[in-house]
Parts: sequence; C-alpha cells; structure tokens
Amino acid sequence: MSTDWIKMRCDLRTHPKVVRMAGALGADKLRVVGALHAVWSIFDAHSADGILDGYTFKAIDIELGWKGFAQAMSDIGWLVDVDGRGLETPRFEEHNGQSAKRRAQETARKAGARAASGDDRTKSERIAGFHDEKAGQVSASDADTKRAREEKRREEKDKETSNLSVAPALPPEDRPQLTLVDPPPPKPKEPPDCPHQDVLALWAEVLPAMPQHLPKQWKGARADHLRTRWRETAVDEGWTDQAQGLTYFRRLFAYVGKSPFLTGRVKPRDNKPPFVIELEWLVMPSNWAKVIEGKYHQESA
Repeated sequence: MSTDWIKMRCDLRTHPKVVRMAGALGADKLRVVGALHAVWSIFDAHSADGILDGYTFKAIDIELGWKGFAQAMSDIGWLVDVDGRGLETPRFEEHNGQSAKRRAQETARKAGARAASGDDRTKSERIAGFHDEKAGQVSASDADTKRAREEKRREEKDKETSNLSVAPALPPEDRPQLTLVDPPPPKPKEPPDCPHQDVLALWAEVLPAMPQHLPKQWKGARADHLRTRWRETAVDEGWTDQAQGLTYFRRLFAYVGKSPFLTGRVKPRDNKPPFVIELEWLVMPSNWAKVIEGKYHQESA
C-alpha cells in the first residue's frame, strides 16, 4: 500500500542521467524531474514489488502527455519493459518500498530524539566517547576539557533559547489557511481482455481465403503478440469493452484484404510463390506497424 510521499535525491536535477534525458528530449531539466516524480508516484501507488502490470511505454507517455518520455527513461536504465506484461522500475525496494520508507522515518525519528535530548554529537563521536570512558582511558585534563566544552555548548543553546521571541497569535481571519493536497489521480481503467478465439473467428469471416490457424494451436509467442497488440491499441483508442476492439479488428482485416501484396495477388518476378499474409505474421510488432502505416497499401489504415 502506498503512502503520501516517495524518496527523491536532493541532487536529482543535476544527476548525469537527468542531464542525458533532458538532452535527448530537448526539454528543461526541471520538467524532466517533474515527470520522473509523476512516474515514480504511479509505481508507488499501484505496485508493491516494482512491477506495474498492464502498463506500456505508450501508456506512460499518455499519462504524462509527453511522447517519448518512457523510452528516454528506458534508455538510461530507469524503466524496463517486462516482456509486454508491464513495466518495472529498478531498485524499487531501495527507494519506494515500505522498508525503505520505514528506514527513512526511523532515521528522522532518531535525529529528532537526539536533538530533543541536547546530544547533537554524531554517531561516531558518541561511540568513541563510550569506549574511551568504559576503558578508563580519559585523562583528568581530557575530562575537564570535555566538561568545559559541554558546558559551553549548553550555555550557547540557553542563549539561543532566551533570544527567541514568541509571535503574538493572529486573529482567526488573518491566520494562513491550509491548502489540501490534491488526491492522487485515479488508477487508469484496465483495457478489456483480448478474446483470442473471437479474433480468430473474425479473421476467418473477413479473410476466408487467407491461411487459418487452428484454435487449439493458438498459444505461445503468437498468442502473446496478439495480446500485446490488443492492449496497446486499446490504450491508444480508448476501448472500454471487447466489442469496440472487435470492431477495430474487423476494419483492420478488411483493410488487409484490400492489399494485393498481402493477399497473394502480386506475382513475384523470380517465379516464386506469392506472399500470403497470416494472422501470426500480422501481429508481430514490426509487421503490425508496417501494415498500420500503409506500407502495403495506397492509403494508411
């Protein structure tokens, strides 16, 4: 479960990786730092182990309104695509995990306790003083010097306290008003699941002359590719149910059918058999992009 804060370095703005991202994106470093805070806040709010299920680089870019930002994070090693299942941020437990927050809170608590007790020595100074006193190695002159130093420290603190003045209370109408922090943005709605068998049936209906796949054999890498293309397009198009996705795929398959090359109506010059598209070929990342961009048509999809 997330809390209302995340850890960020004080020198993050001048970090070499931030400088590289700003140069790659052509943006101000402060804007890069703000976008990084937004990404890490999403992980903190919706991930318990550093894995953000269902997210893609495109989803992050859409959330930020900044195309190419997720790829820039990936290029410097601050964002990893987990085989199309989601995204991962390295060293999550060190910076954003609950144990990391507990360590930071415990450090702050101990520092506050030392300040309240008047002992502002560092940890190494306290340990050295303990061993010296226990071993009986503190000479009389050293003890006198130590007592004089501690008395001087107390006198300086008492003087600082006596110089403090208490400001008069402001009337209610002049008191500063507290500004509530905006709640975290709602978790993006998950895209609908990919109906593999319905897509196979739609392919057979729209493109019956093209090679068909047996439903029982539709698994492994080919199924993973279709699922990834479905989820990416669902995020881009804003689908809310499977019916919208199937309508999109119907239009796409009809568009494929208009290509003479993809449907085997172009005879190769070397008398080889003509190329004929299969669904497994279409859902591969590079092939999908080429078809969408209209590489095999007179007009784009």
